[in-house]
Amino acid sequence: MKKSIVFLSISIIAFNLQAQQAGRVRVTFTECQCIQQAADDILNTDGIGNEVFFQFNFTFSDKNGALKQINTVRTEVYGDNITPPYQSRIRAGSASPDIYVSFTGYTPRGIETNNNFKTDRLLGEYYLAAGDVLSLIPTIWEWNVGRGNEAVYDAALESASGLINTNAAAHARQRFPNPIAPGTYNFENLKQLISFDAYTSFGFRTVLKITGDITPKSRPVGIRMDGTFSPRVLLLTGNDLQAIANTEFGYGVGVIPVQYNDLALGNDRDHGNYIILLKVEFSPASAPVTTNNPPTNPPPVKNPPADPVFNRNINTGRTIPASKLPNQAATSFTNEFLTGVWKGTMGTLSSATDGPFSFKINNNAFWALDKNGATTAAGSYQLLNGGFTATYYDSNNWKYVFTSTGYNSGTGEVSGNWTCEGPNYYKTGKWIAKKVSN
Repeated sequence: MKKSIVFLSISIIAFNLQAQQAGRVRVTFTECQCIQQAADDILNTDGIGNEVFFQFNFTFSDKNGALKQINTVRTEVYGDNITPPYQSRIRAGSASPDIYVSFTGYTPRGIETNNNFKTDRLLGEYYLAAGDVLSLIPTIWEWNVGRGNEAVYDAALESASGLINTNAAAHARQRFPNPIAPGTYNFENLKQLISFDAYTSFGFRTVLKITGDITPKSRPVGIRMDGTFSPRVLLLTGNDLQAIANTEFGYGVGVIPVQYNDLALGNDRDHGNYIILLKVEFSPASAPVTTNNPPTNPPPVKNPPADPVFNRNINTGRTIPASKLPNQAATSFTNEFLTGVWKGTMGTLSSATDGPFSFKINNNAFWALDKNGATTAAGSYQLLNGGFTATYYDSNNWKYVFTSTGYNSGTGEVSGNWTCEGPNYYKTGKWIAKKVSN
């Protein structure tokens, strides 16, 4: 009898060591807090006070670190949306210009020290099968007129995605072999378990150019004096999410603070200090399952809602496949469908018919074409939440972004928005095109 009890106890322990919780996680960016304003353009060519945007990189893998999906959400710019030509921004902050002119009815705008602003933006909703790991890398960037650092960071992060996922899966197996009940850890200990420095724990960092340019470039907050940047990584698994979603971290139940502080890294030149607040909600499956027997046919991943300019989805080929040919307004494009030559028109503001517009997509590249079909510029594109977004730079190094927003199955026409951004210049409009050849 004693042997049976011992055997049963060992069997239960062995099962628990393999127990993995499946379920659905929802992540919302709720608020940003400016503890200290970052260094800014002294001429205010980028607007009054700080202007910031946020980038959220999700890397999604199975229990062994095999990549399932990469998804990136980049927000609009928050801050001064009154100073031309920045009216398309989201107003945030209470900064004032150096000279206050009361009789103009001046409206405070721009972010300064001690400003907090709500965002309440859904970033994503994912189904995690047993053993799956979702790594979230949130960053905040001080926006400047100069471009370039974003592309360097994106390329470095994309190339390191495999390394990040492998290490994330290893950390998950080590730290969360079983589901953690709410209340098991206090909020400080739980935060230490789920929040990592990307370089010391995952081997990822990048070096960005911060000084030496006539036109300052955008830069992330939390950067060292030499331009080295190592972001924070949040580790989200079915085994830790129930505890996270039910823990008070000091900002509300399930709200995780992610802080970036230049001064803490010895950077008194840029001296920014911001906190990003993320609300995590988790709906567990009925019971934990073993990683050797995951549930079959899990629901598809639900990506964040489309943003006309900034959201992008990098299709790794391991996500649940979309339909081959879109046939309704809710688009679901594939590389095969997009490959070919497209012709149509484009216009400024609300118009889509001011002039001709042609492009070609092939071999994971985007080519802008003139009316005769000759290439005028080349760039890249990514599948975007069922649609796509394409980016290229012209001969003046001005950035163009084309995003699809709809598909008419009756006419075969794809429509969308476009933007052009250069030094002290911003323009937007609409486009429509139809595939004329493969």
